[in-house]
Amino acid sequence: MGDEPPIQTDVSDALLSNLPGMVYRCRNEPDWTMLYASNGCLQLTECTREDLVDNQVVSYGSLIHPGDRKRVWEEVQKSLATGRPYELNVTELGYS
Repeated sequence: MGDEPPIQTDVSDALLSNLPGMVYRCRNEPDWTMLYASNGCLQLTECTREDLVDNQVVSYGSLIHPGDRKRVWEEVQKSLATGRPYELNVTELGYS
């Protein structure tokens, strides 16, 4: 693992369980390896959090449509470099 601080999943789960969508923390790499994913990932990606965290079954990056991957990478890198937030719409392939 990297130098990321530990994530308190019990506290996070309690706080995030009622939020719509997916809350996550991932590495800044092309696979977008998940360090944490809320239970909302199941509805969004058809993958459980256990499937996604540490790429146990599938990487989040592999769920992004190949036609969107370069744009997603470039937009996130640009936002990180400028310190600005980003919002992306991507075509997800889903997982079955």
